[in-house]
Amino acid sequence: SGVFTDPSTIMILGVDENANSDTIQVMRFDPDRQLLATLSIPRDLRVPVSGYGDQKINAAYAAGGSALAIRTVTEYTGLPIDHVMIVDFSGLVQIVDALGGITIDNPENIRSVFGAKQYTFQKGRLRLGGEDALAYARIRKNILNASDSDITRGRRQQLVIQAIRSELASPGGLLRLRNVATSLKGAFATDLSLVQLLEYGYLDARASTR
Repeated sequence: SGVFTDPSTIMILGVDENANSDTIQVMRFDPDRQLLATLSIPRDLRVPVSGYGDQKINAAYAAGGSALAIRTVTEYTGLPIDHVMIVDFSGLVQIVDALGGITIDNPENIRSVFGAKQYTFQKGRLRLGGEDALAYARIRKNILNASDSDITRGRRQQLVIQAIRSELASPGGLLRLRNVATSLKGAFATDLSLVQLLEYGYLDARASTR
């Protein structure tokens, strides 16, 4: 059984320095149908967490690590999780810099203040280095959009993670992986091999161009 022959579901957890799963995404790959579906789960969604009663869904990872997070998401969505990928946001800077930056299509003008610093991101295609990619992923409030929420924040984090996968899958991505592999220790944990990750990235690139 391989990535290209069997449908599989991956849960991606973006984890902050307090071990909270700041972003939760479930990705479904179906190679036969060249299909990629991504479900973003708001971290404040209240769900039953086994042994802890009703909690915000991001409490599952803090309480019981990836095992409890998988169980919680599976019980809530009915989706069996085949693989888990954990991206430590504090390690995101090294990952993006090792890849030489990422490109995202930013859907709206953003201005946000956090950590006593103002960040501005123009609408349109942006090339971001590590520090800016981390800031973009962590923006909690867009001053220019009153309807900004955890869901739009989840979309931004999804854009960053997709951009990282695109860089891995692009020509030269394999070569840059040598740099990335050294920066991933502790910043990126997965039960997938790097080869499988590249296959998923490749499949994602093909699926999104259809």
